[in-house]
Amino acid sequence: MIPRVSVPWALTGKYLIERLLLQNDECDLYLARPRKGDATPVTLRVYRPGLSLDPALLERLSGLITGEPYTTRLIEHDRVGAAWLVQEFLPLGTLRDLMSTGPLPEERSLEIVAAVARCLDIWQGALGHVVGDFGPDDLLVRQTGPLVLALGHHRAAQWAALPAGTSWPVPPETVEGVRGAPAAWWTLGVVVHELLTGRPPVFGPGDAAVDLGAVGEERWERLLAGLLSVDPATRWDGEAVRSWLAGAAPEVAPVRRYAPLEFADRSHATPAALAIDLTARPGAAESWLREGGRARLATWLDREVRDGRFDRAWLEETTPGPVAVAAFAAAFTAGLRPRYRGMAIDADGLLDLARGGSSGHHAVAETVAAGALAHAARHRCAHPECPEGTAGGCARLLRAETEVPVIMAEVRGVLDRLYDVVGEVSEETWERGVAAAVELCLVPQAARTHRWRLRAGGLHPMRRAAIGRVTWWSEQRGRALKGRPEELETRAAIVSVLLLTSSADAAGRQLAEESREELRRRRQELADQGRSVAVRVARGAESLWLELRVRYPSIRAAVTRTLVDLAESGFSRGQEIWRGVRARRQHRRAAGQQERRRVGRP
Repeated sequence: MIPRVSVPWALTGKYLIERLLLQNDECDLYLARPRKGDATPVTLRVYRPGLSLDPALLERLSGLITGEPYTTRLIEHDRVGAAWLVQEFLPLGTLRDLMSTGPLPEERSLEIVAAVARCLDIWQGALGHVVGDFGPDDLLVRQTGPLVLALGHHRAAQWAALPAGTSWPVPPETVEGVRGAPAAWWTLGVVVHELLTGRPPVFGPGDAAVDLGAVGEERWERLLAGLLSVDPATRWDGEAVRSWLAGAAPEVAPVRRYAPLEFADRSHATPAALAIDLTARPGAAESWLREGGRARLATWLDREVRDGRFDRAWLEETTPGPVAVAAFAAAFTAGLRPRYRGMAIDADGLLDLARGGSSGHHAVAETVAAGALAHAARHRCAHPECPEGTAGGCARLLRAETEVPVIMAEVRGVLDRLYDVVGEVSEETWERGVAAAVELCLVPQAARTHRWRLRAGGLHPMRRAAIGRVTWWSEQRGRALKGRPEELETRAAIVSVLLLTSSADAAGRQLAEESREELRRRRQELADQGRSVAVRVARGAESLWLELRVRYPSIRAAVTRTLVDLAESGFSRGQEIWRGVRARRQHRRAAGQQERRRVGRP
């Protein structure tokens, strides 16, 4: 099930969403009504993150008069962030609804073919826009008599991945990474086949021709053969379809067939079919190339296919088998997801491997070392910075293919300078560094995540106390945190820190243990010094006690004499004092008696 795209706040504030009308790999289509003013229903088309629209197309649609019948009126749009369109709502349904009503009479089928052809002619002629491939759900019914169809779905500017798990056959050139005007007429052929037989034609990527089955009428078979030509150069266009509708019989180019090439007991009629099978079975592909497949493939390409898109130098014995397969697939299946040894190595696949475990890191390191990213970058992608038609394909993979070796060379220089300290890093550790470098190149925001982890690790008291003692690691950490994330030196410092953290942690723990050992030694020295002082004090006290015991009699006699002398001198003086006190008392008493006799008192 395809997850829904979140509707931007700019739309939910203006429009009340009623229901989901359609959902595909590119966008979600909703029926809505304005919250204010006119309540006429509209459609909201919200594209998936990473997809954008052609600004020239939007400018042309915005300038069209509202009465243009083959387009849906564009009310408003936005290309900043999540792209979205607000278009008029056509309530009569889609071409798919017309086709689902059951077998149609020939007159109705002719009317549908003419309506689709007119719509495509207007878009690719008057509007100057290459429609490319489309689906029956993309054509809306504006009126039924006469039938007028309007194109409502505007494809994203980026390359869209081929749909998986669907019976609707895509134009064969999309497998090779080409999308253009002939794809629209191929889709018309698929529509006609379903109108006549009730099912789309049988065609798989890499097939040499379309299995039309039993159509029943020669005239319709000619139309199908012209529209469903595998070669876009010989496929019918609008002029040929109009001629057929007028009753003529335009020429149908013969199907070009090659003598099949055998691989693993299977016959392959086209290079695309062989490339798909080689990519799907990497082990068998390596064995086949090693056992003479290189020469047979080169001969087949030269004599049968006569196609110069694939450089035969990749078939030399010096080229590893997986690299030769990747180069061959890039030449003939650039519209499919690139793979190396069966693993997806487009930007998303490579990022999943880089963020995986050790097995994923090994796959990333091998892919980078083998130079397979240069071939993977030739495949089409859907990144905003990789618009369709640019030479070289995926800009993100090209950036990784260019910058990762530079980053790892810088990291190798750091490891060589610290070899005497950290020794040789293990192969697993080095591969983890390559995976981190790939992630930093593919996702610029990854540098912010790694920096946050470094800062968070520095807040842990035990970890800071241990690893913070390692000077050379602190210097690399400072470069990783202070440099600009887009600079290669900063990213190299981040990778260096990741690779050196375990060694720095061990070195920090060793330094911390040495520091603790030194502290214990100093404490022991202080304790020993304290014990020696206590021993000296005890010995001095013992000597003093012995001295006192020896000299005690003489000391006691001297003390006794002194006390006796003091006592005697103190007693004599006390007597003198007492005699003085008593004399003063007697004197006061005699004076009192004499005074009482004088006044006549008893």
